[in-house]
Amino acid sequence: MRTVISTSAIPSYSGGVMDTSDYPSIDACGLVVFYGNHVLLVKQKELWGLPNVECKKHEQYRNTAIRGTEEKTGLSKLYFDITRSLFSTQHISEYEDVAHIKTTHWFLAKFIGPQDHVFYPDISTGINEIEWVSLNDIQVYMNSMKSYARYMLELTLSLLKVEQDKVRNEYGKNI
Repeated sequence: MRTVISTSAIPSYSGGVMDTSDYPSIDACGLVVFYGNHVLLVKQKELWGLPNVECKKHEQYRNTAIRGTEEKTGLSKLYFDITRSLFSTQHISEYEDVAHIKTTHWFLAKFIGPQDHVFYPDISTGINEIEWVSLNDIQVYMNSMKSYARYMLELTLSLLKVEQDKVRNEYGKNI
């Protein structure tokens, strides 16, 4: 299944909250993967994003997220350790010329594979580049990132910072 954004299929509304009840829905899952101080990004159609894929019927969300990341990057599913579920995002996408509400369920994961791994981009879906991006350099990528990915990455980094600050505060109290 391939998701393509097209303004011709996007429903219009005149202010307020859009009624989405008449639109079919698609469930997808993805991973926000960290390897030390680096995050995994995939480049598709000149924009950076996070690996995600549509769910198969009766597939568990965690399994979908891992399968999708394996398919998009070529990294073995054994190399991902999901540490927690994150948030879900929604946007309108077109599939077979029909507007759909796409809900993506996100998970936080650590890469636990070897340092000398090799990426195999899924060129059939338009992925032409994969990188581990240092968090020190992430701002350089933000302007060329898909909006959902920028949103998820910013939320995840904020969440991790809050948790890190809690640990530091607790550690400081115990000294």
